[in-house]
Amino acid sequence: MLEQRGITYAPDYVISGGGLINVGAELAGKDRWWALAKASEIYHTVMHLLTMARDEGIPTYVAADRLAERRIAEARAARKGTSLR
Repeated sequence: MLEQRGITYAPDYVISGGGLINVGAELAGKDRWWALAKASEIYHTVMHLLTMARDEGIPTYVAADRLAERRIAEARAARKGTSLR
C-alpha cells in the first residue's frame, strides 16, 4: 500500500540500529570509532534491502526480515563448533 503511493518504507529495526550498535560496542569494550563505523553501514543495509525488495518484487519489510534471518543464520553457523565452556 505504501509503495503504491510512492512512499519508501524501511522497518525501524533497520534504520534505528545505531543505538543498539552503540550499546553493543560499549558492552564489548569497543571504542566510539568502531561504533560509528558500524553505524555507518546502516545506509548500505537499507540500500541493499530496497534493491532486494525491488528485484524480488516483495515489500521492504519482507526483504528486511529475510536479510536479518540470513545474517542471524550466518552468525550462528560461524559460531557452530565453538565451545562456550
